[in-house]
Amino acid sequence: MPKLISKLQHKNYETGEFSDEKARDLDETISLIKAFPWEDERHLTDIQLTGPSVTICNEAGEYLKIGLYFNHKFALYYINRKEKLHEFYTADIEEVTLTVHSFFQDTLPIKLFNRKHFSFNSKKHFSTRDFTYEFNIYLWWLKILFGGLFTMFFLWTGLVIMYNYASIFAIFCIIPAVVLYRDINHYLYSKGIKIIISKGKDHFYLYTATTKNKLYKRDIEKVIVSEIPFSRHPARLCSEIIFKDGRSIKLSSLVIQPLTLASKLKNAKVEYKYDYLPLLNKKSTDAFLKTF
Repeated sequence: MPKLISKLQHKNYETGEFSDEKARDLDETISLIKAFPWEDERHLTDIQLTGPSVTICNEAGEYLKIGLYFNHKFALYYINRKEKLHEFYTADIEEVTLTVHSFFQDTLPIKLFNRKHFSFNSKKHFSTRDFTYEFNIYLWWLKILFGGLFTMFFLWTGLVIMYNYASIFAIFCIIPAVVLYRDINHYLYSKGIKIIISKGKDHFYLYTATTKNKLYKRDIEKVIVSEIPFSRHPARLCSEIIFKDGRSIKLSSLVIQPLTLASKLKNAKVEYKYDYLPLLNKKSTDAFLKTF
């Protein structure tokens, strides 16, 4: 009997997040299913495709996912090679193991399953997602392009309309110049930095070009998200992680959006702070990481 990839998902995990992923034979997979804390995970759990479950994948790219359902039942979700979703419910753990056995033998009793006709992009709940966030050079060039056009517009306006008013011309030029300066600063800070972080894990990794550090969420006191003054929406320019020992580090939105970061740190306090020009310092990052 072949070994198939199996993996676990707990109730605090996000879509595409799994753990203990490896190839297992049938006996190992059944033991994994029976050892899973089903009743403990039922408490305050939403019944959906992403949730407490054991997912199995075969060489054909088909998935069988054993999850929770109402009234102490199990939900078995099957996705075929055409990414069509099917569901089957049972309260009998032995029927679950028999279905897993047939999946290993490529004899899954598909007639027991009901086809879900109105499901779209369901595979994202079964396949493992990469939670690496890093500097995107294409996004940066897009920012620079718009910033450059913004600057040229004000330069042209100043030259044509306000040719004899140097002070007003300077005011018109300073805003786009500051924006460009900020974007260049974020580029110099962000290149070579990446973070691997998901909602369910109690730790995350922060990389520079030369270092790799494992950090723990329990050591974080709060996250500060920059805001634009007089606006209800976050500027999404940078976020600052404050650790309980007083150390802190800023991450540019070119690496990870602040609200995305905050969503991964559900136990950390999130504060919003007006920041007219959030600038970053590469040396402070290197010094911070060397303390770990």
